[in-house]
Amino acid sequence: MSERIYGWLLRLYPRAFQEEYGAASRQLFRDRWNAERSFLARFRLWWDVLGDLAVSIPREYRRPASPKPVTGFRLSEEAVDAMMKGRSGLPSSMALLLYCVMGWLGNAPRLPLVGNYVLLAFAFIAGHVRHKTGARRHLLGLELILEPDAIQRKQPGSDLSLSRNEITRVFEFESGLMVSGRDQRAIWVPSRLNGFEQVRDHLAGWVPIEREEPAHHSLRLKPRYAYSLLFPAYVSAMLVRSPAWCLLLAVIAGAGLLLLAQTAARRLQGLRVKPIPIVMMLGLLAALIIKTVLVFR
Repeated sequence: MSERIYGWLLRLYPRAFQEEYGAASRQLFRDRWNAERSFLARFRLWWDVLGDLAVSIPREYRRPASPKPVTGFRLSEEAVDAMMKGRSGLPSSMALLLYCVMGWLGNAPRLPLVGNYVLLAFAFIAGHVRHKTGARRHLLGLELILEPDAIQRKQPGSDLSLSRNEITRVFEFESGLMVSGRDQRAIWVPSRLNGFEQVRDHLAGWVPIEREEPAHHSLRLKPRYAYSLLFPAYVSAMLVRSPAWCLLLAVIAGAGLLLLAQTAARRLQGLRVKPIPIVMMLGLLAALIIKTVLVFR
């Protein structure tokens, strides 16, 4: 009976207070009521409760209500499945076949050529499956939170928040919005996101939305595709014996290695780590140059 009376008294508080602290307040009252066994102790408990109500209820009504963030902007499983349909391993498979044929025409040793490409095929298939699984899990874990003066992205391993003053540009393209901030930070808002229009209208009130995709975004090299397209060329270039085929494959593989080294340098900029990827790419490039020189001797 006492707990029910206390529940009725809690209804005197503002709704926001009830939603946030109602359950905890009931549990605290219940614990104290069970701990106080004597009549005097329970009388003192009610005295404290009524005194606290007399002070805190007017104070809670005078307190300015803090605007709550709008949450729940997520990608449904259907939306994620639709986004993943366009991701296939066909380009990597075609690149493997093409460079294997080029190595065959370039008079590469048959057994090392076939053996290396079998290993590459297994590696690319496993990498494609792992990437597709990880990408699906990453998309399902995406949540966007709108606050009065900020947008926040919650995602496993990549939480990011941009305040309204930090946002420099907002681009709209086919797959959604790209919210760019200072220091090359950016938040992607997928067009298939539940509540996309609400997020878009919210951002449009902060920064004018530009309709064109930024040039640096469209020209950015994705290392995953570079590895799958250029490492097969490197294998064939290292194995062929024909000078003409070696030069052609060396140019393709060398350009790819330089692009990957540039990408690694950009990602490592400002980080205090050893530039191992850059050293690896330049080492492979040096070996390719030496091999090409030896073929032409």
